[in-house]
Amino acid sequence: MTIFKDGFDIVTKVSKDIKDSKLASELTQIIPILTTAQTENMELSSKNLELEKKLFNLEKEHAEEITGLKEKLSAKEFIDNCDFDETCGFYVSKENGQRYCTSCLLKGIKSPLQKYRHSWDCKVIGCGQCYSPPQNIDPPDTPGYGFQSF
Repeated sequence: MTIFKDGFDIVTKVSKDIKDSKLASELTQIIPILTTAQTENMELSSKNLELEKKLFNLEKEHAEEITGLKEKLSAKEFIDNCDFDETCGFYVSKENGQRYCTSCLLKGIKSPLQKYRHSWDCKVIGCGQCYSPPQNIDPPDTPGYGFQSF
């Protein structure tokens, strides 16, 4: 609000110092414009505060839903940076080759798979998805499949 007070002060001081009465009169007409602008600014600030409170309450009320949607969006973006292994049915990161559970990714959860002798298993409680190549397909000799004996 200081800017409006400064404006009033400047107009008042300058209009007193101006000897031309017509110019001084025109200059004082700025005061109602500044008053209107100050009033509108206060109203908008008040409305903005009300909207920020409503937004805060809505975000608080729907926090879990918002978090879930953000996780799904994040997972969708993540999936876009993966290749789908059609043989086994999981996603493989293009960046580092890590395998991820398809079931969990589709729920918005990035779950790296644990490698075992003949499978990759999801360790998310409640999922437990196990991925392995079909019985009639021999795993290729590539580091990507990793069916080595331990």
